[in-house]
Amino acid sequence: MEIKDEIQQILDSLLYPLGIHSHFNKRGDNVGDEYVIYNFVSSKYTDYANNQPILQRYNIDVKYYATKESFQMDRVDSIISAMNIAGMKIFEPLMPLVDDDKTVGIVVEFAKEQVV
Repeated sequence: MEIKDEIQQILDSLLYPLGIHSHFNKRGDNVGDEYVIYNFVSSKYTDYANNQPILQRYNIDVKYYATKESFQMDRVDSIISAMNIAGMKIFEPLMPLVDDDKTVGIVVEFAKEQVV
């Protein structure tokens, strides 16, 4: 399974039943009071054997946004837990986000290493 599909599946299984949509790279249309945007920050080969890459590391940003009234930190905790179970570890500390006057959020950067 491609890593993008894996992330989408993790987020959808966790958040879609709650009415929260997850989008790759940009916010989709008709988002509700809460939504998630994820993207790849970087992808690089980290280990080699016989001059061939054998390990690749992906850095992935997952951004949870909500209106100030709807924001729930337990959503972020659930995302972190689900991503950790899938082998994606927090790479950078949580950082607050502001999308506009009414929307706030948190970005979590994960790293995942995968055999090529």
